[in-house]
Amino acid sequence: MTDIPANPLITSRRALLFGSLLGAAGIAAQMRRPLLRLRASDPPRLDSIVPGRIGGWRQVAGGDLVLPGEAPKSDFYDQELKRVYLSDDGAPAMMLLIAYCARPQQGLLQVHDPRVCYPGAGFELQREGSKILRIRDGQRLEAQSFTGVRPDRTEQVLYWMRAGDEITRPGQDQHLAIVKTMLRGQVPDGLLVRLSALGGDPAILGHVGRFASAMLGALLPAGRQLLLGPSLSASAAGTAG
Repeated sequence: MTDIPANPLITSRRALLFGSLLGAAGIAAQMRRPLLRLRASDPPRLDSIVPGRIGGWRQVAGGDLVLPGEAPKSDFYDQELKRVYLSDDGAPAMMLLIAYCARPQQGLLQVHDPRVCYPGAGFELQREGSKILRIRDGQRLEAQSFTGVRPDRTEQVLYWMRAGDEITRPGQDQHLAIVKTMLRGQVPDGLLVRLSALGGDPAILGHVGRFASAMLGALLPAGRQLLLGPSLSASAAGTAG
């Protein structure tokens, strides 16, 4: 897993990962007259695509994950998966959260940004940046990272977001991906994958990256496409450098 320079990030007050689709809908309506179509099949259930054993980690009950507190889950997500994995070899335990929004609600893809959820739970964000996860056939996934610090707890956090068919960064990338998906005649969906581990040592983030890579490699094709989109889903097995 390789560091790349951090970019300034803009966070909305409402803590929404994806911005308004109203402008995108107007553009799509002018440029593509046919009605937007839903995806060919319903997405798989998150709890069915993510295995209980990932590399040297196994799923266990319980865990104290940081969650959005602004509204009930049903108001934002069509699906949400929360799991904790313990390592067989003493590596840090991994906390996994996947939040999926199948279609816009009131003009928005409402998936919360971790950079807002964590401060809302009392954390200070440190060492914000981006990490490259190397995946098979020369493909790379850019994931965002930060250290969340609170008097009683420190977490190393790695996450990525998908808007429509593309992995995006916070900000205008999401708007462009949504517009492109709509111009192809599809209703865009959105997804957040967040992985974290407890501890103040920045090296723990390397373990989180290896877990992320092992998870992607363990998914069936339908699961990889849901988590990565079509452009990366065929090459989602490999190791994080």
